Amino acid sequence: MSGGLKLGTRGSPLALFQARLVRERMRRASGTAPEIVIIRTAGDSDRTTPLEELGEVGIFTAAIDRALLAGEVDVAVHSLKDAPSSFQQGIALGAVLEREDPRDTFLPAREGETLRTLPPGAVIATGSLRRRSLLLERRPDLETVELRGNMDRRIQKRNEPGIDGVILAEAAMVRLEQKIPREVIAIERMLPACCQGIIGITVREGEEELVSAISDAATMRRARAERSFLRVLDGGCRVPLAAHSSIDDTSGALLLEGLVADRDGRSVVRRSDRTTGPPDADSDQALGENVARAILDDEEGAALLRAMRS
Repeated sequence: MSGGLKLGTRGSPLALFQARLVRERMRRASGTAPEIVIIRTAGDSDRTTPLEELGEVGIFTAAIDRALLAGEVDVAVHSLKDAPSSFQQGIALGAVLEREDPRDTFLPAREGETLRTLPPGAVIATGSLRRRSLLLERRPDLETVELRGNMDRRIQKRNEPGIDGVILAEAAMVRLEQKIPREVIAIERMLPACCQGIIGITVREGEEELVSAISDAATMRRARAERSFLRVLDGGCRVPLAAHSSIDDTSGALLLEGLVADRDGRSVVRRSDRTTGPPDADSDQALGENVARAILDDEEGAALLRAMRS
């Protein structure tokens, strides 16, 4: 039964997988499974323009947000890394599911090849400024080209002439049950995007109880810290930003590492910090803000942000 609730989502195979997962969690928690409503976003309509050149804030979320505020849907599902650092007025992050693997992954054109064994001049496809920058930081002898489209299109890109591999999110490969041989890139080598691997569920403000029962508390802590880092630096798709948090199993402290870089990986500024005291939402959010401000207080970090925004 849907109970009259409607769930908004993009229409890609990955988005629909995520929507069905949320619907099933809601069914288990409350006995009602909302009707899935597919909504086309600006990012779906334009699959060729590089993300940093698309002007609309929330190119993968704005149309869904409008439907939520208009009452056309009651719940919305997003890859949280694609969501703006601040939601529109009237919208709240009601829940997050447990985080999938946050790392990036390299799909080589030739099985068995790795990022370390690629020859100089090899061409890697990626649609992310962050991935491009952190790849070139370690392998400045490589070339990169733009990558857009749904996951099937991105995966197939590695088979095109002149392409030596693609870099994607490992979470997407896991969720779509892809068995393609690949190299999962260590976080130390390529810090993930803020909230990569997290499914976020938004609702209208005041209606968080619709989804609160399915939220994962540990993942929500990490999302708060990483999103507050992103919000302070206000980078969007035009600035190579990364952040990754983890929880100390012994103390419960939240640890966060964040960075800003230039587009070619020649300059990268990293900072990290951790919470102290009992876990609480304010401390987790303050952690992200503190790491972001440490970057802003660094002369090189501030200069990078100014240059990227201009």
